[in-house]
Amino acid sequence: MQNNVMKIVVVGATSLIAQHCLRLWVQQYSNIELYLAGRDKQRLDEVALDLKARTLSALIKTYTFNGISTVLFAEAFAREMQNANKGQLAVIGSIAGDRGRKANYIYGAAKSLVETYVQGLQHRFYKSNVRVSLIKPGPTLTPMTANIQPKRSSLAKVEVVAKQIVNALNQGKGVIYTPKRWRFVMGIIKCMPTFFFHKLDI
Repeated sequence: MQNNVMKIVVVGATSLIAQHCLRLWVQQYSNIELYLAGRDKQRLDEVALDLKARTLSALIKTYTFNGISTVLFAEAFAREMQNANKGQLAVIGSIAGDRGRKANYIYGAAKSLVETYVQGLQHRFYKSNVRVSLIKPGPTLTPMTANIQPKRSSLAKVEVVAKQIVNALNQGKGVIYTPKRWRFVMGIIKCMPTFFFHKLDI
C-alpha cells in the first residue's frame, strides 16, 4: 500500500469467490485500486460495474444522473406546459425500473424513481391538454453496448427503437416498451412470485 491507496490484483476475478472477496475489500477500504484479470472480458466488465455501483460515490452519481436529474429536467418542462395547458412530454426510463434485480438494482432504482414520477405527472395532467409518455427501452445496440460481443445479436437496433418510439408518441401512448416484446417479458417478470424470482440469475 502506497500513499494510503490499497492496490489489489485479482486473477480469475469472475469467479464467485473472487467477486465476494472484492465486494468485502470495497467495503473495507475507502481508497482502493482494483486490477481485475480473467478470460471473459464481458464478465470482467460486469464485475467491474458491479463493484463501482457498490461504492457510495458511484452509487450517488448513478442514482443522480439516471434518476434525479431526469426528474428535475422533466419537472421544469412540465411547469411550462402546465402554464400553456398544452404539450407532449416524453421521458426515457428503462425496463430496469420494472423490478429490482441483482444485476443492476442501483440503476434500476433510479429508473423506478423516474417511472413513479411520470405516473404522478400523468395523473396530474389527466384533465389537461398536456400528454406525458414514459419510454422504456430494452437493451439497445449503442456505443456503450457495442463491445458486448456474446449478446450483441440480441440487442435492438437504434433505428428500430427510434421508429417505434416516434410511432407510439404519435398515437399518444402513455407507456412505450421498445422493442415491443419487452412489455410481455417484463409483465411476466413483474408478476413472478418472489420465491421463484430469487432463483433466477438475472
